[in-house]
Formats: sequence, structure tokens, C-alpha cells
Amino acid sequence: LYRCSYDPNSRLAQAMNDVLKALLSEKRSLDPYWDGIVAELTEGMGSRQWRVRQACCAALADGLSGRSFEQITTHLERIYYMLFRVIDDIKESVALEALKCSK
Repeated sequence: LYRCSYDPNSRLAQAMNDVLKALLSEKRSLDPYWDGIVAELTEGMGSRQWRVRQACCAALADGLSGRSFEQITTHLERIYYMLFRVIDDIKESVALEALKCSK
């Protein structure tokens, strides 16, 4: 659900974002699920579908902002490994989204 709220299709992203807002009172409500979300996003960065790879990069970029170093330190190796793979993606929009995420 979190990844789908960053889908390249704006109509799908908006619909999923509305569902996510209805389920959660605020964005910080995702904190208990953070480890699972990161695992799912990094796995999705290796997907065969370009839309999934692009959405995962966008979702990860947004999810990492505002997080403490302690929350992301256990995931850094896997995040950067997958980001370097996706930066070299054949689809330009996916590679650009990965570059944004890596910053």
C-alpha cells in the first residue's frame, strides 16, 4: 500500500494515498512497520516491472527523509546495494528516481 502510493500512474498513486491516509492518523504511524516497509521496498527495487522499481525508489526517498540514523543504519547496506543497481537501470525515469533517492 505504501509503495503503491508512489506509483508513476498519478491516479493510482492518489487512490492509494487516500486509502493510506484513511488507515493512518499521521505519517509517523508507519514507524512500527518501518523495517518491513524497507525490506519490501528494497526487494521491489529488483522487480522486473519498471513501475515497481520506480515507485520503490520514490517511496524510499520519501520514507528516509526525517528518519534518525539509528532507524536506517541496519538497512543501509541493502539500500545502497539496490540503489546502485537501479541507478544503472535501462529505463531513464527509474534511474533518475534512484539518483534522487541516493541523495
